Amino acid sequence: MFLPPAFLAKIGRELEKQNQLLLVYALYLIILSLYLIIYK
Repeated sequence: MFLPPAFLAKIGRELEKQNQLLLVYALYLIILSLYLIIYK
């Protein structure tokens, strides 16, 4: 199966965007849990 480079680049960019979203979400969860632990 052969995928054109442009298509692969597009997928790469989409994955990067997804990863940034996941990082932000993970950070948010970590901060939230720390907050809950400290102020319980």
